[in-house]
Amino acid sequence: MACLGDSIRGDGLMRLHAALAAIEENFPKLSGSMTLSRFNHPPPLYASDLSGTTTRSPSPNILTKDQQSRRDRRDRLLDERTASRPNHQFRQQRAEEEERIIEADRNQTQCLRVGESFSEVAYDIVKKRWVEPGIWSDKWTSTALGRWKHEEPLEMESDWETDPEVPPYFPSPRPKPRRLKSDDARRQIADRRTVLEREREASRPYYQFIYQISKERERIHQKTASGEDDFPERY
Repeated sequence: MACLGDSIRGDGLMRLHAALAAIEENFPKLSGSMTLSRFNHPPPLYASDLSGTTTRSPSPNILTKDQQSRRDRRDRLLDERTASRPNHQFRQQRAEEEERIIEADRNQTQCLRVGESFSEVAYDIVKKRWVEPGIWSDKWTSTALGRWKHEEPLEMESDWETDPEVPPYFPSPRPKPRRLKSDDARRQIADRRTVLEREREASRPYYQFIYQISKERERIHQKTASGEDDFPERY
């Protein structure tokens, strides 16, 4: 077999040595440039699924201590507001009453009537408890969805007679002097106004708390006297 030196003739061998020497001399510079260039650009985006959605996550939005404190306070106030709504309060009291009824039925101190369910009896008890002081509003749904009466504008009836509306195509009649309603009508208006104001106050948190305490005290007294659990508003 012919060796490599035999296959290269004349000055070809010298040119080969010169080229190899040049590569060897410039290799550190070339390799360093190639290595650094690999890290001069960010990595390309790549899809995580067939939809083409990229997996690069956005940079986190770091909150300051004051911003986080304000956000926590806002969330806490929103939670408290939600918990104070009529439907939330009604659902909570209904669940507590249902547990009490189930416990009484389990102990055989009280039994439901045929066809009744724990949930239905609990609903009737809590609704009756709200109707009694005027907390329940006829504007609500069956689940007490709506606003408390003290959050609604107070609709006051006028003590004065109102003139009937005249169709627009009739000429405007001469204005009549306003007249007071009869004594009996104004007395009824005053009575309804008193009831509305009392029910508005009863729906406020403080008076609801006082009423619930009185009902719980009454229930405990009846339970102690009879020695049994009972459903005081229902039976």
